[in-house]
Order: sequence, then structure tokens, then C-alpha cells
Amino acid sequence: MAAPKKGEAYKVIQLAPTSPAESDTELRARIARAWRAPSRHYATRPEAQQAADAAKRRRPKDMVFVAAAGKTNPTKAELAEAAALSEQFHGRPAKSATVIEEEDKHAGALADLGRLVSLTVILADGRPAELEFSRAVHLAANGAAGQLYFLGGDQRINLAALGIDAPGKDVVTVGEAAGVVYHTSKAFHDFEPIDYTHEFGEESGVRPTLLYDTINGRLSLSGGNYQVRPEGITD
Repeated sequence: MAAPKKGEAYKVIQLAPTSPAESDTELRARIARAWRAPSRHYATRPEAQQAADAAKRRRPKDMVFVAAAGKTNPTKAELAEAAALSEQFHGRPAKSATVIEEEDKHAGALADLGRLVSLTVILADGRPAELEFSRAVHLAANGAAGQLYFLGGDQRINLAALGIDAPGKDVVTVGEAAGVVYHTSKAFHDFEPIDYTHEFGEESGVRPTLLYDTINGRLSLSGGNYQVRPEGITD
């Protein structure tokens, strides 16, 4: 098998079940030891998943946990919650766990476009909502100029206040992103700090979707026809 490319390696390990006497600290230490132990690496996600599926077939009463690299190790409470759901779903107790380490790719370098002031989003019921942000949140773009990012600061939003009820969801669709306001300095305004406004879909009619990561309290955009040009964000 060819060596995995950077950002595409997956590692599968076996984790014995936790006991009531085991503390979270002991559990984290045991997971750390398991990571360091020799284990086969797989070049692609399908190969890693096939290995996990094969392990389940060999031990039909096992439970599979999937943990992405960079995430915090699961606590005993999280393991117990997942074990309870597995038992309810399969109708039999879980006996052990398979942990799959995933290494995600991200854009290596981003261009800082300015400070994010606010976002306007159209909710599912058609209502517009304006989300305002602190000075610490920045608007950025990848080098290909086709993807906007929100970086740093406090990006947490109150889903209940927006009328969004999504219990148990790790990623939630907030709505269509209608506009963005950002504060920056540009040459054609003699580098005077100004709030710039962009209306998504103003020409194409295609708006990106605003997503919210409830675990990390982070916002992201999916889709849309916008591009980042010297004159600004355009559609």
C-alpha cells in the first residue's frame, strides 16, 4: 500500500471497555498509550472504515467509537452515553470500542480581509436576523479566493433566540447568509478604516449557507457563488 499523503492518514486502534473505578485521567492516559502502540495505518478513509467494519464483524458485540484527531479525548460520561445509545440501537450491550484517528486537511494559509462586524442570515421561516461580533473575530479567505472563513474570537450564537431547535446536533444549519459587514482599510479609499458591506447572491441569486458547529462554537459558510476580488467580495 502506498504511504498515506499528509492529511490523509487514518489509524485504527482497539480500546478495551472502561470500568466504573477508572477515572477520566486514567482513561485519557490509557487512550494515549493506545495511540503510541504499533498500529496499522490506512491511506484513505474507506480503507480505515473497512478495517473498522471487519473488526465489528469479528466481534459482533463490540461498539465502535469514532474520534477525530484534534478533538479532546472522550470522558467516561461520553463513553457511557455512547454505550447506552449503542445498546438501545442494537439491542445488546457494547463490549469494547474501536477508536479511529482522522487527520483533517485545512487551508494552509489564509488572507485576512478584516474584522467581522456582522452577518445577516435568512432563517428557515424567512425572518432576517443580524448576528454581531466582537473585535476579535476576523473574516479571511483562502488563496484560491473562493472560500470565506471566520477566525478567532467569540463566534457563539444563541440558537434558541433564533428559534432554532436542534437537540443533539453537532452541526446546525442557521440559514442563508444574506450579507456580511467587515471593517478594513483599502487602497482605493486611501486606507481609511471603513465598514464594507457585501450582499451575498446580489447578482447570481445564489447565497451560501451559514453553518454552526455547536461543539466548538464556530461558524462557517457552505456553497454560494461569491469570490474575493481586489474590489471586494463579489458575486
